[in-house]
Amino acid sequence: MKTKVQTIQTPPRAKQEYLTRAKSQTLAKSQTLIEQPAPKEHLAISKPSLRNGRQIAWRLIAICIAPIAVCVNFTNYGPLIPVLQNELHINSGQIGLFSTLLFLGIALTNIPGGLLADLFGSRLTMLGSLILVSAGSLLFPLIPNFTWMVVCRAMIGLGAGAALVAGSHATSELGRYEALGQGLNGGVAQLGAGLGLFVTPQLLGPLGWQGALFVSGGLGILAFVVWFFVPSNKSDHIGEAHQQANPVTGIRSPAIWALGLSNMGTFGLGNAITAWLAIYFTTKYNLPLVLAAGFGSIGLFAGIVFRPLGGLLLARTRQPLHFIRAGTIMAFLGLGVLALPIASLPLACIGLLLLALGTTLPYAAIFSTASAIGKTSPIGSGVAQGLIAILASPVAIAGPPIIGLLLEEQKNNFTLAFGVIAATFSIIAVIASMQLKAPNRHIKHSKLLIPRYQ
Repeated sequence: MKTKVQTIQTPPRAKQEYLTRAKSQTLAKSQTLIEQPAPKEHLAISKPSLRNGRQIAWRLIAICIAPIAVCVNFTNYGPLIPVLQNELHINSGQIGLFSTLLFLGIALTNIPGGLLADLFGSRLTMLGSLILVSAGSLLFPLIPNFTWMVVCRAMIGLGAGAALVAGSHATSELGRYEALGQGLNGGVAQLGAGLGLFVTPQLLGPLGWQGALFVSGGLGILAFVVWFFVPSNKSDHIGEAHQQANPVTGIRSPAIWALGLSNMGTFGLGNAITAWLAIYFTTKYNLPLVLAAGFGSIGLFAGIVFRPLGGLLLARTRQPLHFIRAGTIMAFLGLGVLALPIASLPLACIGLLLLALGTTLPYAAIFSTASAIGKTSPIGSGVAQGLIAILASPVAIAGPPIIGLLLEEQKNNFTLAFGVIAATFSIIAVIASMQLKAPNRHIKHSKLLIPRYQ
C-alpha cells in the first residue's frame, strides 16, 4: 500500500520539476533575445561573404549621399537671408517660416516614413522620398513669390522626413557596421548642411540667388540615381523579414520620450541655430558675408568628424547614455556662450565648438539606441527612429521664427534670441537625458535598451 501511494505521488512531483525547468529555460531564452540588438536576419551580415561585402559598401555609399542631398536644403537659404528679404519684401519673422515649414513637413512624415521602411523596406521608401525632395528643391527658386517658396519648402520637408528615417533604417540593417554607419550617416548630413551654408554664397555672384538655390535640386537627382541601383535585400521585399511597426506602443514608451527630447537638444537644436549663424557673425562681429558663412559652417564641418567619431567610440565603449547626456549639456553651454553679451570672437569660437560637439557627438548613440528599442519590441526600428525625430522637431519648427521675431523686435539682439532658446528647449533636453536609465536584468521594451555591438 505504501509503495502504491509513492507511485501515485511521484508523477505530480516530476511534472512540477519539469515545468520549473522549462520555465527557467524560457525566461533565460527570452532574456537572451531581449539583449540582442537585432534578430538573426539582421546579424547575418556580421561576417559577410564577398557579395554581401560589396552590397554593404554600395549601401554605405548610398546612405552617405542621400543625407547630403536632403540636408543641404536645411541651410542653403541662410546666407541669402538679406537678399531674399529685399527680393520678397519680407521681415526676419517671415523668413524664419522657411525653416518652420520645412521642419513641420519633416515632423509630419517621420512616422509614416518609419512605417513604410519597416513594412516595405528602406530602398523603396528612400526613392519615393527623394522624388519629393528633388522636386521641391528645383521648384523653390523658380518663382520669387513668398507663398510659392514656403509651399516648396514644405514639400522638401515632407520628403526629407521620410528620407532621413529611411536612411537610419537602412543603416540599422548593417549588422556589426551599424554604429559606424550611423556615425557616417550623421556626419555626411552635417556635410550637406555645411555645403548649404558655405557654398551657396560662393554661387551667389556667378549664378544669382535663384541659380545658387537651384543647384540643391541636382544633388537630390544624383542621390535618387544612386539609390535606384542599390541592390535589394530581404527587408526590401514586402512580406519578407519585415519588422513589426506599432506607433502606439512607441508613444507609450517612456524611453522613446526621454530619448526624443534628448534628441531635441542635440540634433534639433543644431538645425534650429545653424541657419542663423552666418547672420550672427555678420551682425555681431561685422564680418563679410562669405567669411561669416565660413565661421557659421565650422560647426557643421566639424560634425563630419564628430558624428562618425561618436559612432566609433560608441562601438568601443557601449555606453550611449554618457554620450547623450554629455551632448545635451555641451549644446546648452555652447549656445549659452554664443548668447553672452560679449563681443569676443575667440569666445564665440569656443561656444561654437561646444555647440558642434553637443549637437553631433551623440547622434549615433541616440539613433542606434532607438533602433535597438524598436527591434526588440513591437515598435519597429523605423517607427522608433521616426518618433525620436518627431520629438526633436519642436525646436527646429518653432526656434527659427522665434529667433527672427526677437531679432526684429530687439534690433539684432542675439543675446535675447539665443538665450530664450537655451533657457527653454535646451534645458528640457538636459532634464530628459537625465531621465534615461540603463537596462537591468528584468528589462522590458518600455525601458531603455542599450545596444550591444558584435
